[in-house]
Amino acid sequence: AVTSAEGTFSLSGLDGELFEIAAHSTAAGFGESRARLGNQAVVIVVGKGGRIRGFVRTSDGRPATDFVVRAEPSEPRAGLRPATVRGLSPRGDFDLGPISAGRWDLIASAPGSMPGGVQGVEVEAERSTEGVELALRPARSVCGIVSGDERRPVANARVGFDYEMLNRPLGALGARNVVITDTSGRFCLAVPHSARALFAVEGDRRGRASLSDGGDVEIALRRRDAGESDFSGVGLVLGEHEDLVFVRSVFEGGPAHQAGIRAGDVLIA
Repeated sequence: AVTSAEGTFSLSGLDGELFEIAAHSTAAGFGESRARLGNQAVVIVVGKGGRIRGFVRTSDGRPATDFVVRAEPSEPRAGLRPATVRGLSPRGDFDLGPISAGRWDLIASAPGSMPGGVQGVEVEAERSTEGVELALRPARSVCGIVSGDERRPVANARVGFDYEMLNRPLGALGARNVVITDTSGRFCLAVPHSARALFAVEGDRRGRASLSDGGDVEIALRRRDAGESDFSGVGLVLGEHEDLVFVRSVFEGGPAHQAGIRAGDVLIA
């Protein structure tokens, strides 16, 4: 159950008489209480939270002046949600909290840069963890359009330079480098200088486009053929023909490509 604005909650469908009820709050902490089935109100007191203070710097060491810092629990706990703070400071400093005591993973993102972060920042109740530094990574900005049948623009497609990340929730730490196309199918994305391709996914359609030194990128989507399997984790697409299973395509820079697998290879075992 989720508490209301007044902090009240209600649980139903319980089986038994004696229960241990626990409460977690991102801003406060953990609390628990024992209760018997009935109409008597249960009061759960949660602990007090702490704060994280630090600085965000660009890839060349200068203070970042427009950024977002996001904190996620290092170990998932029921009721704990990510906490975010936006920084608009010429000094690049941030103050995040209050958040529950425990260990948190931080990541900073800013326009035109690759995210950077640290893991396992310890937060103590009623204390401030000071001097945490987050360094953004160098990137280049790439813009383009995602198209479908007859080159019609595709809205709400996911675009990124890491195909595997396209299937993760947008809130996940590893999915910060994913953007959504607008109603005209356009997007702009910060990518590392080492990126060689962009990928797009929308429903059962996906596409890939190589990156050049300049100009817009167009990613053409196509639907998955019958009998075609998409192994995004290793970076290849398999196809079937009669009794053969073969590699239909390989994503450049992915694990399969680095292992020497090429389009047209046949699986024999």
